Amino acid sequence: MPASVGFRTGYIDGDRRNRFTRDIAGRTVTPAGFGGGMGNWQQEVLFIDVESSGLHPTSYPIEIAWATLDLETDGFLIRPLDTWGEDDWSPEAEGIHRIPRSLLLAGGIPAREAAEAINSALAGKAVFAADPQWDRMWIDRLFVDTGIARRFRVLDYADAIHPLITARDRSGDGSVIEILHLVEERFPHTHRAAEDALRMAARYLAIADPDR
Repeated sequence: MPASVGFRTGYIDGDRRNRFTRDIAGRTVTPAGFGGGMGNWQQEVLFIDVESSGLHPTSYPIEIAWATLDLETDGFLIRPLDTWGEDDWSPEAEGIHRIPRSLLLAGGIPAREAAEAINSALAGKAVFAADPQWDRMWIDRLFVDTGIARRFRVLDYADAIHPLITARDRSGDGSVIEILHLVEERFPHTHRAAEDALRMAARYLAIADPDR
């Protein structure tokens, strides 16, 4: 079997992560914003992103990654199941994420292995997605088509980040735009799962910093 393509060994530049962490050092992060408040929710918070074969009902996941509030990531490319055919592959989508189907076939991990690994890493955690409707659809396709029960919920990132932004706006320190600009500079939207998940984590972490 070809070696799988993953992000477990230094996918994110360590110096970039360390510089960003120093910039917002000294904060205490309290998860907030889900269901009227998550202040007492002790679950670990994670941020997930999915790249797919297209933006249509029969599209399937090709890359899944997640990030922690320590700005660490994990994830992998997924080898398509036999039932995930080329008819469900969008050249337009490939032009955005720049992942050719040939790379998935040569180096992606088997879909069932991917589902098991995701369950193992995310079970019982608060998992937030920037586009939960789409990401949940692709994640569900992975689990349904492999016959594995999903053991985590996919929550809306907006429910986590918006209360933090509102709280900072009300504080009158005028720093929200500056913070978001910093995140955008250091963590651009690349349409690769690990980097985009990291971008969500960095934005949440920066806005949640009460001492910035």
